[in-house]
Amino acid sequence: MEKDDKVLRRGVPRDASAGLAGIFLALSLLACTTGASTSAPSLSGGAATIAPPALPTTVSSPNHLYELRVPQGWTARMAAARDPDEISGTEGAITVRLSAVPEAIAQSDWIDSYLDIHAADFPAGCLSGGGAPQELLAIGADDGRLLKLACLPGWMVIVAHDDRLYDLRFKVSGDASPAAKALFVAIVQGLKFLPGSIPSPAPST
Repeated sequence: MEKDDKVLRRGVPRDASAGLAGIFLALSLLACTTGASTSAPSLSGGAATIAPPALPTTVSSPNHLYELRVPQGWTARMAAARDPDEISGTEGAITVRLSAVPEAIAQSDWIDSYLDIHAADFPAGCLSGGGAPQELLAIGADDGRLLKLACLPGWMVIVAHDDRLYDLRFKVSGDASPAAKALFVAIVQGLKFLPGSIPSPAPST
């Protein structure tokens, strides 16, 4: 008696074998498509994704030992010694302060102490008492802290690099919108630290 030509070895029907092959092929194509469409997370404000701003202008500070990129039309006033630099445009103004991290103190511990010391720079409850929400922000190989300051309005970034601590404050011209935050984050994440020694504090008068 001849075997039914619709039956394969181990009793699997030819039609069922073809169906399984089709399922495996579809799953393989789905996996490839899913992998190809994966993208890096972006800064988002609400439902809409905010495109990275254009930063064509380079600003370099020989005293504060950093370089960053800002929007076209922004201007910079570089200070002597450790006085704050000021970089500004239509969107707002960024001040950059430089100080030394004391020896034998961990960077993260000094950042906590620095924030406690400089809480007095702002109205009560703005930076002190948990009034300023904090986010971790990668700046090159260093971990910075991004704080929202409703009293400016704007944001503050604190980052330690080697024996230096940088304090960047962005006071926006209008509302502290997601677009303004995206601009500040893009500027700060482009921060490059230059080699050199921290300048001595300006003599008191």
